[in-house]
Amino acid sequence: MGERARDFLVKRAPFYLAGVALIIVFVVPPMLEKDLEDVIPVMQEERDQEILEYVLGYTGPNETGIDVAGAISAKIESEYPDGNAYDHRSTTVQVAVMPTSVDTYRVTLDFESQGERLYFDWGVDTASGQVRGNNDITKDVIDVVDFYD
Repeated sequence: MGERARDFLVKRAPFYLAGVALIIVFVVPPMLEKDLEDVIPVMQEERDQEILEYVLGYTGPNETGIDVAGAISAKIESEYPDGNAYDHRSTTVQVAVMPTSVDTYRVTLDFESQGERLYFDWGVDTASGQVRGNNDITKDVIDVVDFYD
């Protein structure tokens, strides 16, 4: 390498280093953060996966506003304000989709992290497109989705 090229790099090295540091500080962390969709397991049966995606994507009778996944994420963030519960080593998520009769299903999502548990339980009627909450926390989530402006 020539003397001029070496001088060129030496003079500009702090700027290159600062650029790399900015990328590491501001670009990399958001790429590594997990969210609800990252921790929900993929269902083995295709129909079960479709029902789960329907529930998580449900936006209420007017089909606008926040979806169930967004409302659950907001609930989790309010329960764990001190940090990202999705990244905690003790975080487990269990999902079950169970048919209850023709065109109706029960979907449960059990989110556990840092010794706390949030249990969501929905009833889904695929014929009518209705999703209802079967317990208090899930009813709150459905109310947020149904009445979100």
